[in-house]
Amino acid sequence: MIKHLIVILLLLSMTTIKAQPPSKAQRIKDLMATGTIDFLTDKERALIAFNQVIELDSTYALGYYMRGQCYYGLDMPADAISDFNKVIELEPNNAQAYALKGVVYSDYLDYYNALRSYNTAVSLKNDQGNYYYSRGFVQVKMENFWYAINDFQKAIDLGYKEKEVYYWMGFCYVILHDFPNALVNLEIANELGKRDAEIYYYLGYSKMYHLEWDSALTDLEMAINFDYTYAPAYFTKGYIYLQKQDFQRAVASYTTGLQLTPGIARGHVNRGLAYQSLTMEAEALQDYEKAIKIDPKYAEAYLHRSKIWEKQQSYKKALDDLIQYTELQPDDLIGLYARGRMKLYNNDATGACNDFRDAALAGNEQAIIAVEEICAKIEVSPEEN
Repeated sequence: MIKHLIVILLLLSMTTIKAQPPSKAQRIKDLMATGTIDFLTDKERALIAFNQVIELDSTYALGYYMRGQCYYGLDMPADAISDFNKVIELEPNNAQAYALKGVVYSDYLDYYNALRSYNTAVSLKNDQGNYYYSRGFVQVKMENFWYAINDFQKAIDLGYKEKEVYYWMGFCYVILHDFPNALVNLEIANELGKRDAEIYYYLGYSKMYHLEWDSALTDLEMAINFDYTYAPAYFTKGYIYLQKQDFQRAVASYTTGLQLTPGIARGHVNRGLAYQSLTMEAEALQDYEKAIKIDPKYAEAYLHRSKIWEKQQSYKKALDDLIQYTELQPDDLIGLYARGRMKLYNNDATGACNDFRDAALAGNEQAIIAVEEICAKIEVSPEEN
């Protein structure tokens, strides 16, 4: 009987005991765990948890850090930067907060502030390859290609050997016309799994400069397979076909490129050259005229059109084009000599011989012969143009 009474008293006493509320530290810990899980699938919901953390403790840096990432994911860059700045205020040596500021600035095309942020991140923690890679990417966008290459190499030296590092380093070497190094890095990126229109295009472009025509064409076809609207691949194929004197394919490639990206003066000039080689002069003239309309200072359009006018014995038109060409390219001795020839065909012997003499004095062999064999016979004295 006594035992039963003791049990009953114990049960009654237990019903009067209230659960103790969790401590502030435990609540923060639980909210951070909830927010971190929600962050992966529902950033707005995660934001609620991190807001509660900050309400509980306004000096809790990790709360601002995670809330800043939520804001960034919700396309609220100013709020993200504000939170990362708060982290830095609380923890001045937090390199990752500076790096995340760099990410936000970079994504929103503020490369100057992105560079400043990454510079600080690197100065605080110089053993992080991803910081150097990210700064290198910003240097690419700012067209500081040698600085970018240095950062990418430092990232690799620190063990950050992702495909994108090699791709962007290869890209920089392409821009700098260092095609051997471009190929080395682009091929590593490709081996690491970088497979898209851009990398195959730059592989093909680099091989083109190595005169590896067939291999370049294979890569350019791969670029088109990944993205059939990638116009640069068609333009580069057209150029290679011009070099191979496969003018029909050159015309076809440039035509597709121009359909995808109208208004490219060089595309019209090069297709015009292909038409001209196929003796399709009317089509070539149309392309040169389109190029000049797009870019009146595109010198080669005038030069190539002048050759058609000369062939058609339209010497006045040819001379007009060569005058335009030599104004745009005053140091081209071949153009100066050609202008002299057209002046001669237009019965301007004095002007012709002045051009021949100027070109001859600069070392043009054809002009030297013209001075000796033409100007001497017609006894034209030197005069200023």
